[in-house]
Order: sequence, then C-alpha cells, then structure tokens
Amino acid sequence: EASYPFAEAAPTATAETLRATGHLIAKEGLDCRGCHEVDGEAKEQLGPSLDFLDGRLRRDWTRRYIQYPERSQPFVVMPPHFTPKADGTLEPDNDVDPELNFMGRDPLRQLEAIVDYLMTPAAERGEPAKR
Repeated sequence: EASYPFAEAAPTATAETLRATGHLIAKEGLDCRGCHEVDGEAKEQLGPSLDFLDGRLRRDWTRRYIQYPERSQPFVVMPPHFTPKADGTLEPDNDVDPELNFMGRDPLRQLEAIVDYLMTPAAERGEPAKR
C-alpha cells in the first residue's frame, strides 16, 4: 500500500447512494456518458474514460476538476457543473432535469457523491467491471 501523500481513505457511500449517483451521471441529469466512458459505455468519447479512476487519480484533484474543469485544463469543453455564486456557495447544475432531486439538490453533497462514485471500483458499486 502507498503511504502519505498517496494513500487516501476509501469512499464510504452507501449502495443506495452509489446507484442514485450512477443514474445521475450516466443516464440523466449530468449525462457524463455523453462525452466520457462510464462503466464501459459512452455515447461519444470526447473526454477521458471515467472508469478505474480510483487507481489513477487523487480524490481532491478529481473534485476540483469536476467543479472547475477550465482551471485544470484551459480550453476544455467540459462544462462546469457546480458554479460558485457571488457569496461563495455553489449552484447545482440540474437544469437539464428540473424534477431531479438528487441529494436534496445540495451541490456539495452532489459533488461528494459523484467523487465517491468515480473513486469506488465498479465491482464494489455492483457494476460489472468492463475493460
């Protein structure tokens, strides 16, 4: 096992939260599969695969990239999904599905749930590991 600074605590999301998050990022809401491979499937792979991130990326970097993609990679076409408001709070990007009430529409909880999902190996999410 790696030691600090490389070792990170494993995600602690429940199976129910992982299922709901998978639905949000893959099927409706954010539709990450529109540009990324998620669980072995993509509509059009414009961006990098989101599979097997737990062994490739750090949690804190992944969280920052999702929130501020243009800061990590200038000219990236990925839209920011959690936009800071003037008072420093975050605005959730659920405009694509106004009925979606994931995590009580709390953007910080949504962001953490997405990072948990991406950092949890597919086999532990109950998804078949495809490679």
